[in-house]
Amino acid sequence: MLWPFFEAFIQTGRLTVIAADGQRRHFGEGDPSATIQFSDPKCLTEILRNPEMNLGKTYVEGRWKPATESDLHAVLHVLRVNFEKTLATNGWSALSQSVTAFLRSWNSLVASRRNVAHHYDLDETLFRACLDHDMHYSCGYFRDPSENL
Repeated sequence: MLWPFFEAFIQTGRLTVIAADGQRRHFGEGDPSATIQFSDPKCLTEILRNPEMNLGKTYVEGRWKPATESDLHAVLHVLRVNFEKTLATNGWSALSQSVTAFLRSWNSLVASRRNVAHHYDLDETLFRACLDHDMHYSCGYFRDPSENL
């Protein structure tokens, strides 16, 4: 578990974290308070790669949940008050935000090949149904719906 992450960022309220191995640690003091329970030891790392996307994704997948003594609203409230405040006041420059955005969107060669295969290595029957006899496709752009080819 990435305990230093929570130590650095939970400054308002209290967040209790229960790791997948059952370890329980408390970060911060006071209200608001919540308890989050991880069932997957790799979950937090995935969330940190792209928090906007992966916090919800991993929740839906059941890889974390509010612990019995807490609820989803409380967990999200503690996270929000801490991370909105941190991002607004920690002096992140436009450069660091740009680098972060680049790293989040970066696609390795292996990932690119996998993505292309997923979208284009499909059965030829599908393409024959959608394309002309030469297997060409085009995308027309019309400024006005009344225009034609």
